[in-house]
Amino acid sequence: MKFNSIEEIIKTIEKPYASALLVEARESQAKHKLHITGQGFEELVNERIGGLESDKNFNVKKEVARPTTTRIYKQVLNQYQKVFRAKGFFKKYSFKNNDENLVNDFKEYLNDVGGGLSLDQLMQIVWFKASFEEFNGVFLVELPETQEGDFAEPFVKFKGLDYIHDIYIKGDNIEYIVFCWQTMDNGNRTKHYRVIDDFADYHFIEKNGNIKLSTKMVENDLGEFEEVTDVIPNIWGYVPAIQPSQLTKRVDNDTLKKSFIEETMSDADAYLSVSNDHAVSVKLHQHPIFYAYDATCDMCSGTGYVEQNNSQIECGTCKNSGSIPFWKKDTTQGISVPAPREEEEWTSVTTPAGYINIDNETILNQIVEMKRDEALIEKGALGTDGVLASEKKQETATGKEIDTQPLFDTLTSFSNNGQFNEQFLTDALGIARYNDSNETGKRYEGSLILWGKQFFVRSTQVIEKEYLESKKAGAPDYFLKGLLEELNFTKYDNNPKAKQRSVILSILEPFVVKTVEEVQKLDVDVVDLTLKTYFNDFIERFELENINIVDYMSNSPFKTKIESIHNELIKYSEEKIMQIAERNVVVKVDIEAEAKAKLRGTVGGIEGIVKIQESVASGIMSRNAAQATIEEFFGVTPQVALSMLTNN
Repeated sequence: MKFNSIEEIIKTIEKPYASALLVEARESQAKHKLHITGQGFEELVNERIGGLESDKNFNVKKEVARPTTTRIYKQVLNQYQKVFRAKGFFKKYSFKNNDENLVNDFKEYLNDVGGGLSLDQLMQIVWFKASFEEFNGVFLVELPETQEGDFAEPFVKFKGLDYIHDIYIKGDNIEYIVFCWQTMDNGNRTKHYRVIDDFADYHFIEKNGNIKLSTKMVENDLGEFEEVTDVIPNIWGYVPAIQPSQLTKRVDNDTLKKSFIEETMSDADAYLSVSNDHAVSVKLHQHPIFYAYDATCDMCSGTGYVEQNNSQIECGTCKNSGSIPFWKKDTTQGISVPAPREEEEWTSVTTPAGYINIDNETILNQIVEMKRDEALIEKGALGTDGVLASEKKQETATGKEIDTQPLFDTLTSFSNNGQFNEQFLTDALGIARYNDSNETGKRYEGSLILWGKQFFVRSTQVIEKEYLESKKAGAPDYFLKGLLEELNFTKYDNNPKAKQRSVILSILEPFVVKTVEEVQKLDVDVVDLTLKTYFNDFIERFELENINIVDYMSNSPFKTKIESIHNELIKYSEEKIMQIAERNVVVKVDIEAEAKAKLRGTVGGIEGIVKIQESVASGIMSRNAAQATIEEFFGVTPQVALSMLTNN
C-alpha cells in the first residue's frame, strides 16, 4: 500500500495499528526463548508462587532449579535441521536474454549478502533461529547509501521485534512497516521512525512529543549542499521485507505470526513447573531424616548448665537443652531401658532412634508427569512421539515401528516456509542489483528456488532391516541403491565430511549393492571384478599415494574429481590382474614339475614306462612317439627318454 500523505503517516506513528498485537507477539516470543535457550529463566525462578511455597522451598528453588526444557527443544530443533540436509535442492536464476555472465555474477554475489554470510548460511543460521525465537521480526533487504561498482550491492538485515513500532500485513505481503529507535545528543533524547511502504522509505524524528519528517544535507549537481527531506524512493514497488514464519496465529488477522512449535508451549510450561518442584523435592528429601528419643543429660543432670569456677556456664554436651539422644550417651555400652513402676505394666520396647524415609511416591509421580509432558511436547512439535527417545532404534516397546509420516509432513511444511523466504529474499536482491528504474534496465527476471523434500527421518536400524529384506526378496538394484543412500545419509547425518565420503565411495565402487561372490557369478569384465574384489585396498592405496578422497581435487568440479579417482583405481586393477597372471604361471609350472617328479617314483609311473616299452616292441607305438610321451608325462630330457627305450 501507499500512504496518501505525510500527515497520514504521522497519525499511524502516533496510533499504531499493531500495538496490541506486538505486545502479544513479544509475550509469545519470550515464552519460546525461555524454553529453547533458557532466556528469562532467572526472572521466572525469582517469582514466588503465592500461597504454595514456604520461605525454605522458595530459597531452595532459586538454588537448584534449572531450565530443563532447553534439553528437549534442542533435540526437537535437531529434527527440524534435517530440512537443510535433505536431497533434491534446485536453484535457478533467470536473466534477460539468458545472460550467463549475470547468472554467474549473481551466484557469486549471493556468497555474501550481509555480515559475511552467504544466502545459504543466512537461511541455515539466522532464519532457522528466528523461525523459533523471533518469528514476528522481519528480514529486510536494503541498499547502501552510495553505489561504487557497476551494480548495486543490496544486503539482508534482520530486524527483531524490539525495533518494530508498527506493521500491517495482508496475506503474505507487508503493506507497511515502521521501525523505531532512539539516539542521545548532549543529553537530549530523539526518537527516530523509519516508515517503508510501497512508494518510499521515510525517516521521521520525534522531539518533545512533536513528530516531523527528517531532513538531510545532500550535494546537488552544482556541487552545492542543500537540505532535503529524508525520503528514498522504493525501487521495488513493494516493501522488501518478510517475516520468518508465514503461519498466522489468528484466522482473522495476518499480522501476528506463530512458530511451528507454538502449540507445545503450554506443555513446556507444565514440564518446567513440575521439573522445578522435582528439583526442590530431591534436594529437601533425598536423604532420610534421623530421629531419636531424648534422655536426661548426664553432664548437667538435665539443668542445661554446669558449674565452672564458681559460675554456671552452658553445658557443652547438650547445648543447654538438658537432654540428649540415648544413642549419644554411651554407644559402646548400648542403651538402658528403664523398668516400669509397680503400678505400670511391662510394654514392648520402641526403637529409641531411627530414620524417617523420604517421600518416594511424590518424587516418582513427578517423574511420570514429566515424561508425559515431554511426550506431549514431542508430539506437538514433530507430529509424533517416540522419535527423540528412539533415535537409534525406532521401535515401540511392542516392536512396532514408529510412524515417521507425521514427522515427514511437519518437515515438509517447515521446508516450504524456508523455501518461500529464500525465494523472496533472492528476488529482492536480484531486483535491487540488476534492475534500473526504466523498463529497458530490467535484466533480472526471477528465480526458482526448490528445497529438497527427501528427508532422512528413519533410524539406521529400520533402514538396514528393509535393505536386507528387500535384497532377500530380489528387489532391483536401483531400489537397493536408494535404501543404501538413505542409510549413509542417516548414519552420517551430523558428520558432513563422512557423509561426503560415503557418497564418493558409493559412486566409485562397482556393483555397490552386490557382494563379491554375487558379482563373480555374473558375466562382467575382469577389470571391474578385480576392482570390486580389492576395492577397499585400492582406496587405501590411493589415499596413501595422494590425499583422502574428500579433500582430493576439492577445487575442481565434482565430476572431474570422480573421473580422476576412477582412472587411478582402474590402473590399480589392471596392475593387480598382471600380478595375479604372473603368479599363476609360476605356480602352474611348479605344480606340473612336482607332479612329474612324483610320478617317476611311483609304481604307476614304472608300470607306465613298461607298457610304453612293450608297445614299441610289439609295433603298436613308434619309437619317436614313445620318446615324446615319456618326455611329456615324466618331465625328463630327450636323452633320458631315449635311454629308457634303448634299455628295453
